[in-house]
Amino acid sequence: MREDALAERLAEETHAPDRDIAPQAAAAQFGGAHRMLFAETVRRTLAGEDADSVATAPEAAAERVFGFLEPSLAGYAIREG
Repeated sequence: MREDALAERLAEETHAPDRDIAPQAAAAQFGGAHRMLFAETVRRTLAGEDADSVATAPEAAAERVFGFLEPSLAGYAIREG
């Protein structure tokens, strides 16, 4: 699963100790955001919205959903140097 792969990579990048739940928690949050944005795009498409509307709507939705995540994840797994 993509979330597991992301969690593994985050654990590597952050040198997380074994059993640290932070990488899995972060991956779950990003995965959930992605699923929600994809589902919204599918919903709009199936509802018959015009292509331009479907194409531009995810940008505003992404800004909002990632805005919710930013306070807790903005400083997580940042490479320095």
